[in-house]
Amino acid sequence: MLYEYTIAVKTGIVPDTLKDQKPGPLNHARWLTLALRILIFYTRSENPSPSLLEIVKFVVQVYVVMWFEIVKKPAFTMGSRHLFLTMRLIKTQSEEVQIIAKRVLQHNAYFAHPENILCTMLEDDEISVRKKAVEKILKCREKRHKPKSKVARGIRLFRPPKLNWNATRYDEIIDLNSHRTTTS
Repeated sequence: MLYEYTIAVKTGIVPDTLKDQKPGPLNHARWLTLALRILIFYTRSENPSPSLLEIVKFVVQVYVVMWFEIVKKPAFTMGSRHLFLTMRLIKTQSEEVQIIAKRVLQHNAYFAHPENILCTMLEDDEISVRKKAVEKILKCREKRHKPKSKVARGIRLFRPPKLNWNATRYDEIIDLNSHRTTTS
């Protein structure tokens, strides 16, 4: 249904089969139902507001694209690539939307953690990227640091690294050399 409504929004043609279709109940835990309801509301609006147009543009150009990318390639090792693609798609939006989306993505940039990027790099198609990941891991093992407190030995706090919005590849979304990565 999400795909069909996305096509309808992009082409401007809403097939008769969609006109009377009702979405399931709204589930606040699933953004998918909200995105679908937004597209349905838009296709049934005679005179959509500029705000609705901006939201629909984001849903179609960012959310739906990423939803299908993740469904197609759900492996953990694709996480940093998905994050990078999301960053690129956000940069296609208006400045106002970018400000909001960049802040939210930065706050939730779990796949920008150096260890996650290294996992993605280890599975890259390019041998040079895989070699770079192995070299970084070996270097980290040499420089193993000892935690200063008991709590630090058993629990590591996750702080999303600052994203590099000028990156041209997923392995550039953070500076791997400026982050201390631990391996056990």
